[in-house]
Amino acid sequence: MAFGLLAVMGFMWARVLFFSDEGPEKAQAQAMAELEEQQNSENQIEISYVQLPFEGGRHDRLENDLFGPRSWLEPETNGEAKDVAVTVKEPSAQERQRRLVEKMAETIKVEAIIVGQDGTESEAFIGNNIVTEGSTFLISYDGKEYGFTVADISRSKVIVKWNEFEVAIGMSQPDGLE
Repeated sequence: MAFGLLAVMGFMWARVLFFSDEGPEKAQAQAMAELEEQQNSENQIEISYVQLPFEGGRHDRLENDLFGPRSWLEPETNGEAKDVAVTVKEPSAQERQRRLVEKMAETIKVEAIIVGQDGTESEAFIGNNIVTEGSTFLISYDGKEYGFTVADISRSKVIVKWNEFEVAIGMSQPDGLE
């Protein structure tokens, strides 16, 4: 296979070197003709400078800060810049309650969980209270007390419920342990 490829390569080189009508002189002459044609065509090109139109508020600054207040302006109209109206949507009552429940859940500490076996109930130790599924406990938050119901107790977390909101609370880890 290698000898066959060498023979083909030798044939191709012999054809290029000995039987080619186009030699280096012809290639050089062709390159010179193209260069002369290009130089002649360059003499015919005429360059003129044109002043670009100016649009106020669009091309008058060299910054592109998407988060800066200057990028909130609309392009100038009649020489005056108009501020873009930004409206802030207030969260609904249900969204505020959900956020409140999540903040309260951060203060709840599950110290221990005992998973029930053979028909016994699972128990959890939350804030000096031993609770089972369905039992309630109180949490003090911002000077008010809220009653949470234990919805489910599993090996690693306790799911508590306040109104229609449920939050999963994991076991708390002692400081220094990972």
